[in-house]
Amino acid sequence: MEKNNIDAYLIQETHLAGDFEKYLINGYYIIHHGPETQPTNGAKGGVAIILSPQMTYHWKISNKAKKKFTGGISVGNTTRLLSISMRFEIPNQDASKVKKYQNLCLTSIYFPHSGYKESDLESFNDQVNNFLSEILSLRNTTHIIGSDTNASIGTRTSLENEEYQEKIESHLDSDPARSLLGPHGNPRKSKTGESILNLMREFQLRAASTFYDNNRKYNTWLGLPDPKTKKRQAYQLDHIFVPKQQLCHTKNVKRKLNGAHSDHAALLLEFYLQTNPIIKSTNKEDIATAEPIKKN
Repeated sequence: MEKNNIDAYLIQETHLAGDFEKYLINGYYIIHHGPETQPTNGAKGGVAIILSPQMTYHWKISNKAKKKFTGGISVGNTTRLLSISMRFEIPNQDASKVKKYQNLCLTSIYFPHSGYKESDLESFNDQVNNFLSEILSLRNTTHIIGSDTNASIGTRTSLENEEYQEKIESHLDSDPARSLLGPHGNPRKSKTGESILNLMREFQLRAASTFYDNNRKYNTWLGLPDPKTKKRQAYQLDHIFVPKQQLCHTKNVKRKLNGAHSDHAALLLEFYLQTNPIIKSTNKEDIATAEPIKKN
């Protein structure tokens, strides 16, 4: 983070236990939400957000505006939802005027994979729905949602090409999902991906990376080798979601391979807060603070 001037890291699947906040090194600060103990076998979740010294300063001085939301124990008997909100003062050249503030809400979500029972997946989606309803109701707030979706959601182009789509008579008849995605990315869409799209529809979120080409480098995870061909299929399982009105404040979203060791690639999002500085937020999947992890 220090080398690459990253202000916030949104992490899923930490494999760490407990709810805690603490300084790491050089003023960097971690906020973690995990189960009381991690199981010996099975799902090992945990979500965290690491802040740079500058962001930590704003977190600490936000006072009553400082908020933390956690989702509790979820599918797989682990934790999957964490969100924090902090306040930034908007520069004002006229010192006589009342100070104005803009809030920044950072959220980390670890979705369960498709191997769970359908009832468990539906239950988690309901939990995410309630969670997003709470955090997205915050007023005067910029939202960044980093997520390991464990699903493929496709692109605007792939949705338009789906065979089951009926003939569209006018633009008013088009599937709202098309406006949620940009034209770039892996066209694959899974069954669980439809649930992600439904959440995006409900809250009018945009998958930010699908609006940027970045030399077609969008896949973030490689599946297990095919028994016959020995080749590994590439998937785009990781996304940073933003409300639709924030797309105009987004400068770029791209895959990064120079982060901590992980079987998922990170995503780097650069955006403008309504104050002048650019804040960078990275969604790094499946990393621990100390040791590399194997994905279940």
